[in-house]
Amino acid sequence: MAAPFALNLTVNTSTSFSQTFSLTDDTGAPLNLDNYTYQSQLRKHSSSNTYVSFATTASSPSEGELKLTLDPSDTSDLKPGRYVYDIVLTKIDDGSKLRVLEGSVIVSQTVTR
Repeated sequence: MAAPFALNLTVNTSTSFSQTFSLTDDTGAPLNLDNYTYQSQLRKHSSSNTYVSFATTASSPSEGELKLTLDPSDTSDLKPGRYVYDIVLTKIDDGSKLRVLEGSVIVSQTVTR
């Protein structure tokens, strides 16, 4: 697979966040996620030891659809600013890792409480 696709996101504090991605292989066909586990983390910078894990689920594994979510309890402690995230797939049979998506996340303070 080619270099990870870059996509920037926006998360509002104290609210729910959800984003669905349609992952494809090098030919443009849907990436079958049945043979992978997946995880995604949000960090202030890539070398930070502190992170928030996105709940990462395959909403339609054979069609390459992967969904990231955060609950209000996850976003309430985030400080406004720029963060980074990525999505890493781990192949079940051999443990090889594939970084498929990366980007910045702008965390914006919610005004209405």
